Amino acid sequence: MRAAAASPPPTWARGANAGLYRSLNGGEHWQQLKVGLPDKFDIMVRALTLDTAGRIFISAGDQLFRSEDMGENWQLVAEKLPSIQALAIV
Repeated sequence: MRAAAASPPPTWARGANAGLYRSLNGGEHWQQLKVGLPDKFDIMVRALTLDTAGRIFISAGDQLFRSEDMGENWQLVAEKLPSIQALAIV
């Protein structure tokens, strides 16, 4: 899974215009993940982690999202948090 923006950071004054992508074949083809996520992230996805139960967590700015099905569907877990720079599952 990777996050990608439409342009490099110096142009992010009006938002990163970023999306979250997944490859199931070693990077040959990529699919944008959308269900339950914003149409575009104004702040770049900063952290991604996987727990032992197979849930994926991502953070973007002050928001935390979770997927329980390898990224097919996402739920907003929390928002208005201090800016999240890293994630760890304990």
